[in-house]
Amino acid sequence: RNLKPVSDQGRQVSPNTIRYGKELFSGIENVSIDKCLLEQTDRMSVVRLRCNWQDISDFAAYEKYTKALYENAGAAGTNRTETEGPEIIKNCRDVTVLNRTTDHLVVANDLENLLIVNTADATYISSKENADDIRDIVQDNAESYDAYFNYGPVGYRPWGTREIIHKSPGYRVRRIMLYPGASLSMHSHEKRNENYSVVTGVLSIELENRQVKLHQGDGINILPGMMHRLYNDTDLPVIAIEVDTGAEIEERDMVHRDSETESVLPSLYRLRPAYKDYLWGGDRLKTVYKKPTPYEITAESWELSAHPAGPSQIVDAEGGEFSDMSFLEFIEKHGPEVMGWKSRIFDRFPILIKFIDAKKSLSVQIHPDDDYAFVKEGEFGKNEVWYVMDAAPGSYLYCGLKQATPKEEIRRRIEDHTITDILNKVEVKVGDVVFIPAGTIHAIGEGIFICEIQQSSNCTYRVYDFGRLDKNGKPRELHIEKALDVVDTEAYEQNAYGLSEPYREGDATIQTLCRCKYFESTKYIVDGEITLKMDDASFRSIVILKGDAVISTGDESMTAAPGESFFISAGRKVVHITGKCEIIVTNI
Repeated sequence: RNLKPVSDQGRQVSPNTIRYGKELFSGIENVSIDKCLLEQTDRMSVVRLRCNWQDISDFAAYEKYTKALYENAGAAGTNRTETEGPEIIKNCRDVTVLNRTTDHLVVANDLENLLIVNTADATYISSKENADDIRDIVQDNAESYDAYFNYGPVGYRPWGTREIIHKSPGYRVRRIMLYPGASLSMHSHEKRNENYSVVTGVLSIELENRQVKLHQGDGINILPGMMHRLYNDTDLPVIAIEVDTGAEIEERDMVHRDSETESVLPSLYRLRPAYKDYLWGGDRLKTVYKKPTPYEITAESWELSAHPAGPSQIVDAEGGEFSDMSFLEFIEKHGPEVMGWKSRIFDRFPILIKFIDAKKSLSVQIHPDDDYAFVKEGEFGKNEVWYVMDAAPGSYLYCGLKQATPKEEIRRRIEDHTITDILNKVEVKVGDVVFIPAGTIHAIGEGIFICEIQQSSNCTYRVYDFGRLDKNGKPRELHIEKALDVVDTEAYEQNAYGLSEPYREGDATIQTLCRCKYFESTKYIVDGEITLKMDDASFRSIVILKGDAVISTGDESMTAAPGESFFISAGRKVVHITGKCEIIVTNI
């Protein structure tokens, strides 16, 4: 209270770290986070937690908790829990031993009314009635023994953990764990040698002139002065043993490579869509959004697409390296660098974003899941979400079945033209959100304009087409057998895919539209400026629904108008969006 904004008082010491001095905290009242933050906000709600619960606020409560663990372990036929170490208690009265090391025996003999807490780097012995004095002891001795109070053997980093197994002058042994997709920075050491041996997983190491992959049992020695970077490009954790030897083994012996030299690619790209002239399309993409479509009737514009059936293109106003390059070619050339580590589990660019102008109703159709589509079609299945950008009065769509229906009945109703009688009919308006899981029977009705975010797939099984003819006067092909193979015969359930209520933050109203295993999409209504903080996990796609904006990151900046689409490469950066606009931001 009564302080300058916290953001004005810190010192940025790394891309992800801001350090604040003691003077900032000395003027802040010492209040629990519950009272000073959680009880004051109107942006929280209560969610039922279905589990056992015990408030562990002091040593007595912790002793009660561990006693219950012992009893449970005894009932299971064992004597100890995995986190408690060995102990011997002889001729003691009302003595509790809490041993948090599994390889250190604690022996207590002829003692009374004591609490003994043993950890890897400190031991606490106190009478039980005064055990909670530890709070004052820590506060009174914080400066002298800070290393013991605030730093344990395990260090937590954005990329994983480091645990000190043994440390003596001249050498140190640590257990390191790298999260899936995690990476350390490129660096070297001047005064120490590092040796890594892999316990589980696959550890990748980038050296100045080569890259190596170490499997279980493999090892490598990194000499002083050798630039290197450890990373994990798998979807499982990596565990390795690190042995450091040399005159200086602390972290101050580290030389980082200048991050400016690691990438010369731009971060921000404007995209030009691919267009589709399906017979049910309209003209709003041309008349409302001023898109240079070559067709009189334009049903779809594929705004973000690396799909071979319709890749978008990069627009480079200065005629540079990427001018008019297909987004598919760009991803094939630079994918690992720009997509982010979450995309590494896919063998191609994972999503496709399009605008759909349904002047007439689309066919009733179904999309397969990945397993079926990869076998039958050689590509992804399709899960998708629709955001309604415009809808004529009374417009509706079909989404799933009203109630569970056997495949035999679905087939019969296709044949006797009553299929729509069993479909879940939904009237829609601007701002509505509908998620279509793979296997869901569905159709977009006439008069609806939507933004669709989907898996990168063109795999659609047409079930029923209202008897329409194509431009050659022939009925369009149906795919009834494949559709019945994959159809979800249960009743459709909405609101199970991450859709949230809008909330206000700074200059924006924010709403999560969808959060699924394939992508996450968020809508922002901006009146001023917002910032998006990015990391190495995923790229960002931005589509402009309404209004005008300026998108900038670093020294790159682009103006944005309604209907335009932008791609921002993965990496640690801050993106600023300024203006009065509505946008959808999508990432993996």
